[in-house]
Amino acid sequence: MAVSRNRTMIDLGVKAVRSRAFRGSDAFFDEFVETLTSMGGIYAKFLQGILLGYSVSRGKKMTSRHLDVFEDNPDPHFSTEDIARAIGEGSSRLALTSTKPLGVGSYSAVYSAVLDDNIPVVVKILRPHIKEEITVDLKFLRKLAYIFRFAGVKVAAVDIVQFYSSFKKACVKETDFVAETAFAHEMYLRYKDHPTLVVPKTYLELCNERVIVQEKIEGVSAKTLVEARLKDKEDIKQLTARYYGTDLVNTVRVLSYEMFYAFMSGKSFHGDLHPGNVRILPGDKIAILDFGIKAEPYAPNVVAAAVNKLESDALFLSGDIDPVRILDAHFRLYMAKLYQSVDSLLTYYKKDVRDFFEALVKAMGIELGDISEKKKKHWMHVGPAAMLNELLKGSEKFGIEVKIRDQTTTRAISTQFSLLKALGMSGEDGLRPVYEKLCPRIRKEQPELFSGTKKMLPDLALENVYNWLESLTSTNPELARKLRKALNEGTDKQLA
Repeated sequence: MAVSRNRTMIDLGVKAVRSRAFRGSDAFFDEFVETLTSMGGIYAKFLQGILLGYSVSRGKKMTSRHLDVFEDNPDPHFSTEDIARAIGEGSSRLALTSTKPLGVGSYSAVYSAVLDDNIPVVVKILRPHIKEEITVDLKFLRKLAYIFRFAGVKVAAVDIVQFYSSFKKACVKETDFVAETAFAHEMYLRYKDHPTLVVPKTYLELCNERVIVQEKIEGVSAKTLVEARLKDKEDIKQLTARYYGTDLVNTVRVLSYEMFYAFMSGKSFHGDLHPGNVRILPGDKIAILDFGIKAEPYAPNVVAAAVNKLESDALFLSGDIDPVRILDAHFRLYMAKLYQSVDSLLTYYKKDVRDFFEALVKAMGIELGDISEKKKKHWMHVGPAAMLNELLKGSEKFGIEVKIRDQTTTRAISTQFSLLKALGMSGEDGLRPVYEKLCPRIRKEQPELFSGTKKMLPDLALENVYNWLESLTSTNPELARKLRKALNEGTDKQLA
């Protein structure tokens, strides 16, 4: 195995050098995908996060091939005795309906069973020695992440090594069944009376460090629906209406709304809503499964920027494509320190922060006058992040980066976006109605968060801005020169 891994690393390393030299990042990216898919397990799970970011930020079309990454793990072949030993004293109350698992994840397998002779349940069992295996795998995956970075490939402007760091923490959490049990129970209590969202009951007395026992949820997996749409060209909205009496668009919207509302109101939420973890139920209900990744909410000082970003995105999805507003919203949420610095400086100059972003858009050479309606419609389908990447030919050279402390939130949102895309939902069918309903509610419930932007001292603000311009000089000296001149002149709009 060590020889095979070393060979893999050498092959990818050589291809990374070629990618960096000839800017063939797309070819290297495809090779990286193939390698991690073939390795399976934790490597495929790492790839899952990369594919989500790539699909969302670059507007890439999701294919059935991407879905294979989510649930393509070998049967661990647990015997009835293995399962009984893992369950412990509670095994007398459980009767397996089959030793063939319902599903197999990177770290565990799920089996169908009956509790107390009449309650359908599922039993999730952690693979033995998985924590030791993960430790070894993570060390090798770290090396692959550095190779990926060296190749010059970025996903949504997030550094791959930074992504690896957050992924490592998530892996450790996913093998903590005690914490997962507690979170699943928390979510059940929160949503047990919800008219649309369903969370399975967790039988706490039967759970332990290796086993989680939950109510069995029927319905159809969103993964099955996505495969029917992509492979068989089925109209899955009609299918769910005909066979389940369920409005697919509305139920998925409700799921999106609950996720964003939780993040904005200080509550954690499910952090991994890929198609395999979502089930569509009869009667306009939607269920979520597998609570191994707990996404933390936005900090209170981030909520106003997050709401501003969603409001900007809602306008974008309605056809209002304003690059100045989009960049402003992006900086405010993802580059908060720089945004606060620019805003503080311009306040002292008695200028509006929008002046800076108008100057930035002009200096970047963004022109929308000749853009066709077909292209604009495409952008509304893929979203503002993909539009910016397309206009700028990659945002890294402009120093536009994503900086969020807890990447579980970013992953949760990216996964939710990807779920919508995979189900064929976007624009009116997707998140615009969610944003338009959610944002006024957050503003009404937490008005103190929208009372004004905290200002920095001029010296500190100026230092932060010029540090950014210095880093920008190495990748885009002409843009850095124009912006430096604009700031020196009190943010004059004339950047000729």
